[in-house]
Amino acid sequence: MLRDVLFLMLTVTALPTSSFSQQLPNGGFELWEKAGAESEEPVGWNGVMSGDLCLLCSVGASQRVFQDSNEKVSGENSLRIESKAVLGGLVFNGTVTTGRVVAPSTTPSDGYSQTRQHDLGFNCPFTSRPDSLVFWAKYNITDSSDSALVSFLLHGATNFQDPVKEEKKLAASCKYTFQTNGNWQRISMPFTYFSNTTNPEYLLATFGSSFLAGKGNGDAKLWIDDLELIYNRERLTMEVN
Repeated sequence: MLRDVLFLMLTVTALPTSSFSQQLPNGGFELWEKAGAESEEPVGWNGVMSGDLCLLCSVGASQRVFQDSNEKVSGENSLRIESKAVLGGLVFNGTVTTGRVVAPSTTPSDGYSQTRQHDLGFNCPFTSRPDSLVFWAKYNITDSSDSALVSFLLHGATNFQDPVKEEKKLAASCKYTFQTNGNWQRISMPFTYFSNTTNPEYLLATFGSSFLAGKGNGDAKLWIDDLELIYNRERLTMEVN
């Protein structure tokens, strides 16, 4: 209940007077649900502990999302996401999303993040058209064993999922893998808009400490702070006209 109330408050207060400059709620990851608990999550974001998991998946699930007051760029906290090696050589990817983490089976490649339109707290209404995404990140892996993942998908009115299965509902994508040489770095990544008639109605945002489900480095750790969406005024003027 607290998650739903806080998320609704943040979503409302994040809406600007112009609908063209929306920001995600809690982009600095200062507000946390169940802070310090084994199931803590940043308000407006969700990890595996609040996921829709198969029975065996739920038994083996463990906290992969953490509040970190030691590693940060500004404010009091950053978001830390961790991968974990499990039996059989698989890697339990650390994931946080504005939608819901879904694991329908124990096969890692079957998992996805999903916007749940009618489930408050597992969707992010969003009608703006940002030009790029900017955030600060620190990733501890510096070799070829793994990379971090960022995926911001603007989509229409549907229970959209990532990896994408409904391309016709995808309005824009900002999806990349990256490393930071083990240090904090300011990262800027552009959105790609597609030539279809889909208008953005939701944003499905996901960060992962390992970019490929079930594989990578079990010691991977990703820190995220000061998330911001950037808007190109020339593009907005063209769209309005």
